[in-house]
Amino acid sequence: MTAATFIVLLASVSAVLCNPTTQQLLANDLNVLNYALALERLEAKFYADYLAGDTHQNDFANFGGGVTYNYIKMIGAHETAHVSALETTIAAYGGQTIPECTYNFRDSFSTPEQFLAVAQKLENTGVQAYLGAANTIFNKTLLTVAATITTVEARHAAFLQYVSGVNVPVYPFANYTLNQGRDGFDVPVGPAAIIAAVSETTFLVDCGAIPVPVALPITLNPAVPNPLQSALDANDIVTLNYALTLEHLEDKFYRTYMDVFTQEDFVNIGLRAYDFISFQLIRDHEKAHVDFLKGVLQSVNAPAVEECTYDFKINLDGDRQTAFRTFIATATIFENLGVSAYDGAIKSITNKVYIQAAASIATIEARHAAYLNYLNVSATSVQSGPFYANGNPFPANTDTPLEPADVIAAAGSFITACPTGSTPTAPTVLFIQATNTTSSPLTTTTTSTTASPVTPTTGSGSSASSVVIGGMLAVACVVMALL
Repeated sequence: MTAATFIVLLASVSAVLCNPTTQQLLANDLNVLNYALALERLEAKFYADYLAGDTHQNDFANFGGGVTYNYIKMIGAHETAHVSALETTIAAYGGQTIPECTYNFRDSFSTPEQFLAVAQKLENTGVQAYLGAANTIFNKTLLTVAATITTVEARHAAFLQYVSGVNVPVYPFANYTLNQGRDGFDVPVGPAAIIAAVSETTFLVDCGAIPVPVALPITLNPAVPNPLQSALDANDIVTLNYALTLEHLEDKFYRTYMDVFTQEDFVNIGLRAYDFISFQLIRDHEKAHVDFLKGVLQSVNAPAVEECTYDFKINLDGDRQTAFRTFIATATIFENLGVSAYDGAIKSITNKVYIQAAASIATIEARHAAYLNYLNVSATSVQSGPFYANGNPFPANTDTPLEPADVIAAAGSFITACPTGSTPTAPTVLFIQATNTTSSPLTTTTTSTTASPVTPTTGSGSSASSVVIGGMLAVACVVMALL
């Protein structure tokens, strides 16, 4: 980068951020964390109270038995881990955690049916809350953290919805009461509405004010030459096409094999008859995702990548049950890959509307993945039924974000050829780097990391302040003042 380019970029950044807005952004991100913390504490306490003393371990005879109870214990552990992670992160970013509330869950534990109903509502509300706040987060690291928690909340909700439907056809990604997931997209709900809904439950007995984060617009100064915004816009288009590449893969996969396999195939390997309908819903969701992404790209006059040709490695000429099991096992791979892909790419998106839309798709992919994990169907064998499976709907308390290059490599093993201009392309991460160095404020990141997503990096060349809005921006402001 030339010195002249650096000065232009520095001017763009300082024109936008060298004002009180910088502090507002940091304060608002901390409000987002505390808002999330209030909801996570509610969930964690709900499960802790229910699980205390193991008095309910025999309540789920009609809902999957001990397997269900053990997974509920795992959900409780996840919510406790979310609380701890958020408290640690708030402290690392120099903030103060809000006071804890006291709770009364009243008759929520009176029957297993009542517990499952309330648990579903809390988990689905958590999904809606994180999605509604996604467009208020400025810091890229925090955005990824939030994404990886949100998709786990969606996995929890899918599992709880599925086990609640042992005797009735309830589908794990279509909660019609909450209008969640009916058409392939979860519904974001803004913080004010979430706080009002939580208050109406009367679970909060004594609670202070819960912060209400807002979406703070970052408006670039039109008087300053600004190559930064055009670069960010172009990268958003690459990211949308990257997502479309993966959705094309899933869409073609389900369209192909849902025309081959029937409800009888599901029953023959010990699954429920209406699991066939769940797979039809998944097929329809993936088609909706393709149509949505193509529509967004068309709306900004950007070319959309086309469908490639694929080899899904399913032998329809051999044993039918083996082919069918391979179909479900491959679907499980695709849905979990989709979750990690969206969680890993969300930091590449700048447009707030796109961020929220991508997150709303990611949580549906997570619902699919949890359901398929729980079915636990492999290409060579299957358990006697989903409630005797060893598949974990939610393998960890946060999902693992994958870098686009890694996702493309994994998906590429099923892609045989792509039309000209539709070869999978990895987006980069363009962001205004808030560090205590004097490097360019426009930074491109494509490398992966094994560091914890909630703990600021403290290794060589950086410190905890490297992820706090301020250090680099302060340097930029000083430099521009001297210029």
